[in-house]
Amino acid sequence: MVENLPKKLKQPKPENLQKRAKRTINSFFEVFGEIDTSLDAGLSTKYIPYLLFLAVLAILYIANAHQAEKMVRKINKLEAEVENARADYITLKVEYMYLGKQSEISKRAAELGLSQEVGKIKRITTEPPKEK
Repeated sequence: MVENLPKKLKQPKPENLQKRAKRTINSFFEVFGEIDTSLDAGLSTKYIPYLLFLAVLAILYIANAHQAEKMVRKINKLEAEVENARADYITLKVEYMYLGKQSEISKRAAELGLSQEVGKIKRITTEPPKEK
């Protein structure tokens, strides 16, 4: 019977790893060296429009952030005002409903000297005018 064994993983050779690392580090320093020499010679005028564009983008980004914060503060302030107005509305509505009850109306009418009829309601009728 055949025995199952795990596959052997290929181990990279240590000298290949060092070559790769050297290439990466060397290429990094080569790029950095190119930048360094270009900065030593002075900033080329061909990059000025790009730098101005980036500066304008940075200013727009900062302005947009300030505008967003300002709007958030304004929204919070308006939400607080709406809450206060809603509370005032509910208070006035409850007060109006309370004053509209018949018992409250009769109390206010009593202060004015008016009273509610307790007996039968009297009907007032008028006769139509007679023609001559």
